[in-house]
Amino acid sequence: MGGIVADLQAPQLSGFATLHHDRPVRGIATSGRGGRSFSLGIADSATVLAATAAAADAAATLIANAVNVDAPAVRRQPACEIDPDSDLGDMPVTVAVGDLSPALVAEALERGLLEARRMRLCGLIDSAAFSLQGQWRIDAGGRALAETRTG
Repeated sequence: MGGIVADLQAPQLSGFATLHHDRPVRGIATSGRGGRSFSLGIADSATVLAATAAAADAAATLIANAVNVDAPAVRRQPACEIDPDSDLGDMPVTVAVGDLSPALVAEALERGLLEARRMRLCGLIDSAAFSLQGQWRIDAGGRALAETRTG
């Protein structure tokens, strides 16, 4: 069983993924805004199960970046202004996300869901669960991936 954290800035167990021996999962990773690196998206977290830890890590980053909308509540800044040595140069990275309407949260999560589903259908990942402001999306190809708690 692997734990899932919904908000990397306030880490607490939000749910769990049960791993079974008959599934090809050998790697799990979480990415999102508030992690150790800059984020292009606005996901609070994106947890991915994949065949390897490296594949899970790369996919979690890409899915977290795909969870995104342009809105006044989303503040971005060129990466080089935050860290002059960043290899992202003048690419805008997310520095803050204020309250978003439920419709904008759903739109951002649906963008992440499209990316997760594409990766799963291409055989790159097994499944993914990701969150933004208390809402979740899970793509596990019809299998149960996780149970989540709220509150």
